[in-house]
Amino acid sequence: MAHRCPDAQLLGTGLLEGWRLMFKGSLTGAYATIEREEGYTVPILLWRISAADEARLDRYEGFPYFYYKRMIQFSPTGVTNKYWGDTEGMAYIMHEERKLGILK
Repeated sequence: MAHRCPDAQLLGTGLLEGWRLMFKGSLTGAYATIEREEGYTVPILLWRISAADEARLDRYEGFPYFYYKRMIQFSPTGVTNKYWGDTEGMAYIMHEERKLGILK
């Protein structure tokens, strides 16, 4: 993050409940994504980023073709920084038509 997003500030860590960590394929490998699924929890890092940082991340993550962006509600439970701010944050999610762990 320090290289890609020089303005970013780490706010803390937490848990995203009701989401599952998955790895889906592309021509160059399998990459992380999340999907809604009850009974699962994903550890998260909470960052405050500038508009310029978001534009750099968009290019790096292949938005909007490889990943799309979604605002997600999270519970402040487990957040280690008392300055976590809102209970909603943006996440990059891989398009659902990509297959699990398959290089395509």
